Amino acid sequence: MNRRGFLGALGAFGFGAVAVGSWKYWPEQGFTNPCLNGLPDSVRQHPLMQTVWAGLDATQAWDSHVHLIGSAE
Repeated sequence: MNRRGFLGALGAFGFGAVAVGSWKYWPEQGFTNPCLNGLPDSVRQHPLMQTVWAGLDATQAWDSHVHLIGSAE
């Protein structure tokens, strides 16, 4: 096996591993969360939150985040 064949096989193996991992660990509910629970008043009224959101329209902000490991449960 030459270097080109080895690198091709390595790439195919990597692609296969990612495909199997994606299938096995794909979240059943998809990648969206309706976030039905509202923000608690103790957090909403905290002075730091008031400072951070001062002058911003919260209806114009998008909230998103990513879990790299785990399901946050």
